[in-house]
Amino acid sequence: MLTAAAMAVPAGVALVVGLHFFPLARLYDQWQYRWTAALLTAAAARWCCGALRTTWPCAADAACGWNAGYASWFLAP
Repeated sequence: MLTAAAMAVPAGVALVVGLHFFPLARLYDQWQYRWTAALLTAAAARWCCGALRTTWPCAADAACGWNAGYASWFLAP
């Protein structure tokens, strides 16, 4: 059985990684980083909304993982 803190790890990682891409976009003048940052941050926000409303929190973890994976894989410069 997963605790609430353990279930928040994927969303926490997506949030931290997504937020650090915003200053990198400005520093390196790469507009692609803004899209990556926005999608990773949105994946974390989607996890928060999904985990609070569902009785099956693994679905929220899967949604966060798929969204973060999509943003990292397809938007990598």
